[in-house]
Amino acid sequence: MSHKKRFAFLIALFNLFFLAGAGRALAQSQLSASQSSINFGSINVGGSAQQQIKLTNATKLGITVTTITVSGKYFSISGFTTPISLAAGASVSLNAKFAPGSTGSQTGKIEISGRGLTATLDIQLAGNGTSQSQVSIQMVPSSVTFGSVPVGTTNSQTITVKNGGSSAISVASQAAGGSGFSMSGLADGLTISPGKSTTFNVAFKPVTTGAVTGSASVNFKAAGQPIPKTVWATGTGVSSTISLKVSPTAMNFGTVTAGKSSSITLKVSNAGNSEITISRSTITGSGFSVNGLASLILQAGQSDTVSVVFSPGSAGNYSGNLSIVAGSATASVTLSGSSVSGSTVSHTVSLSWSPSSSSNVTGYYVQRGTVSGGPYQLLNSSPIASTSYVDSTVKAGQEYFYVIVAVNSEGLESQPSEQVNATIPLF
Repeated sequence: MSHKKRFAFLIALFNLFFLAGAGRALAQSQLSASQSSINFGSINVGGSAQQQIKLTNATKLGITVTTITVSGKYFSISGFTTPISLAAGASVSLNAKFAPGSTGSQTGKIEISGRGLTATLDIQLAGNGTSQSQVSIQMVPSSVTFGSVPVGTTNSQTITVKNGGSSAISVASQAAGGSGFSMSGLADGLTISPGKSTTFNVAFKPVTTGAVTGSASVNFKAAGQPIPKTVWATGTGVSSTISLKVSPTAMNFGTVTAGKSSSITLKVSNAGNSEITISRSTITGSGFSVNGLASLILQAGQSDTVSVVFSPGSAGNYSGNLSIVAGSATASVTLSGSSVSGSTVSHTVSLSWSPSSSSNVTGYYVQRGTVSGGPYQLLNSSPIASTSYVDSTVKAGQEYFYVIVAVNSEGLESQPSEQVNATIPLF
């Protein structure tokens, strides 16, 4: 190759590298901000307001943010640590804050620079410090945490807006930010008089699992000045779980007279993290029934009670099963009981006592009353020598009171013993 041709080839190669480098440098300068300027509006001295800024690498190459600085009185930034490496298309967020220490208008600027950037990215800041006597708007609480919320389930929290200033405030606009977050109950144009308050709701309904950060922002107007306020919100979407628990899992009703009934309380609990509705309950075995389960709705962690009833129609042994269904969750309770006809039910009271320490005692009288303290009725016409007695003349549902009297060979009776009582069951 001739010297002249070789020189021309090198010039062309240099131009090709220069153009490629210039194209790459142009791409590298494309760091964008969600807001090119922020006006915090009027903020009370001693108060503060925050707004979030999202930085996005719009190039096809990675960049590194090495320096983020803020200028201007009462402005600050947080939420980041440099250096910040951003792959192509990646984003990072930072918070800008205005906390005036005196009244008057203030301006500032955020400057962002780094490797791979051909120019500094500037974000203009503005705000106005006002005195408490003019404007005072509080959002309580200023941040909300929803914790873990099942995907597809809505959790909401109430925010109170308080006008503590001397001027009326009005709602100019509002917007919710972040996936799954929404707000309601605060109409545009609403006016809040001095000293008054109103409320609105912030809701979180996650669409996917994972942690999410969001916001509920309201632009107020007072004394002709815009006043933005933001409530920050966090929540985590989790997979929905369905779990139904019952207690007890086995019910034995004992012996019930035919034609009568007995009931036992069943506790039904939602042990999952999502709302459930009892869609169906089935009982097998005759004589058993359940009340209060139809369309029972339970929130996560909530419990309720229902009555399971045993009403045998005839004498015999009974068994069955209660099955409860709520969506994909099921629970079951085994049931058992027995029945006798009314004529076969009988009750007795067995009494026993220590022998008297007195000499010449030949026997004992057993006395019974239906009122504590007497009067008492003699149950045995002649003294018994033993220290036990079975009373087979008691009636169901009645309470009885007993005393024992010792008798000596001369027929003299002692003072009554201490009283004991017995309550006879109905069945």
